Amino acid sequence: MDSRTAWEKEPPLVKAFHYITLAGIFLLIIPSGFNPVYLNVGFILFGLNIGVRSFFVLLKENKKGEFIFTIAVCLFLIGYGAVRLYFIS
Repeated sequence: MDSRTAWEKEPPLVKAFHYITLAGIFLLIIPSGFNPVYLNVGFILFGLNIGVRSFFVLLKENKKGEFIFTIAVCLFLIGYGAVRLYFIS
């Protein structure tokens, strides 16, 4: 058995995507108080962040139940942000 955790087994591209989306979410927090479009973009970024993380971490650990739940949350956040972005803008 490999003693490394799933976090250490991630490809560098996944780690880079994770940190870039988190930075984007934090940068959109203050402007989202002035313009709701930024909040909706933040929802989409957060959904993408959850989706990519769950795909690589939970599927590697073979946790199908948690994977299905996180993908459902991911799709909800992306859909919620996209629908709000479409109807508010």
